Amino acid sequence: MPKRDGWDEAVQPHQFEKMKERNNDEDLRCYRFRWQEYPWPRDPDFQRLIVRAINPGGREIEVSILTSDSGRDRRSVIGAMFNRWLQENDFGYMNRHVGINELTSRSHETYASIGDSLDDRHVLSREYKALRREKTGAESALKRLLLNREKQTKAHAKRLRSERAERGKVTRQIKKLSELPVDTKRDHGLKQRRRSLERLLAKHETKKADRAVKKRELDKLIDDQTRDLELAEKQMAESVREESRLQALIDERYLRLDTRRKAFMDAIRISCRNIFCRLAMEFRPLYNNYRDDHFIVRELTRSSGIIHTRDGVAHVMLMPTMQFQPAIRNIVQTFLAQISQQINDHFDGRSMPIQIQLLDENSNDLDIDQGGLKWVSSPS
Repeated sequence: MPKRDGWDEAVQPHQFEKMKERNNDEDLRCYRFRWQEYPWPRDPDFQRLIVRAINPGGREIEVSILTSDSGRDRRSVIGAMFNRWLQENDFGYMNRHVGINELTSRSHETYASIGDSLDDRHVLSREYKALRREKTGAESALKRLLLNREKQTKAHAKRLRSERAERGKVTRQIKKLSELPVDTKRDHGLKQRRRSLERLLAKHETKKADRAVKKRELDKLIDDQTRDLELAEKQMAESVREESRLQALIDERYLRLDTRRKAFMDAIRISCRNIFCRLAMEFRPLYNNYRDDHFIVRELTRSSGIIHTRDGVAHVMLMPTMQFQPAIRNIVQTFLAQISQQINDHFDGRSMPIQIQLLDENSNDLDIDQGGLKWVSSPS
């Protein structure tokens, strides 16, 4: 079940179903949505939609959507949010194929040269931030030392209990032997136990001394770290808290990237993306396979080709690197014919007609002589 976050079981929800295509226009999946709507307490201009969505496999999730568009149909709002992965994929596609995220130019300008055009504001000074980092570091180190001392104290107490138990065990053995009748065997056992007790006492005294040394060393570290923390706090109190952000950038010789060239190139990149998407939408209903239709269109847009004028028509013969099966080749030819017709209709009377098609691998339309590639008439 989804995590409950505002859903009221006593309120009758709104609901709708949406059919979505998967691999082709006949491969449909049904998604069911239920939602409840409430004012958002933090801002009365927003409405909060609590949505429960069920996928075709029966898995249900609950999400919260905020919207400030009171006049928009709620089904449209919910549909847009649940389709947001399309936008994220589109950004990834533009990064990969048109370089929207690439750096166009490394040109830059100093903040000293553009200072008059910038709005300045006061920020925490560099000195204050450095002292604050020192204070934070001192606090973290002191916390670790105090934690170590707490662990050390607990370990020492545990060790003392263990030592007392060891001494008590040997002492009881000595007492038990002392109560036995006097004989050579008893005396020998008493001597062994008393020597064991002496060695044990000596060992415990040595460990006690070692623990005392470690405790003194740790206490000294804690005292030193406490003084460092107090010094950092004192220096922070005496330092200048704020300074001009612009002056700090100038003093540190920072540079700002000049993005004007990138803005121009991004406009070209987005135009390329839009042209490609327009072609892909034309090809999609013809091919009716959503898994790799974009790949075929991209191969076509990257194809080498030959342009030749004949009978008042500009013939464009594409030579893609991939091999098409006969059925797919016919679809591609139909697609290219549609695109050619759209181009001719748009530029009717303003430019030469164009005909785009795939180069037939077995065609005799091409010949090669010593002068290079030339066009010859195909046989009747």
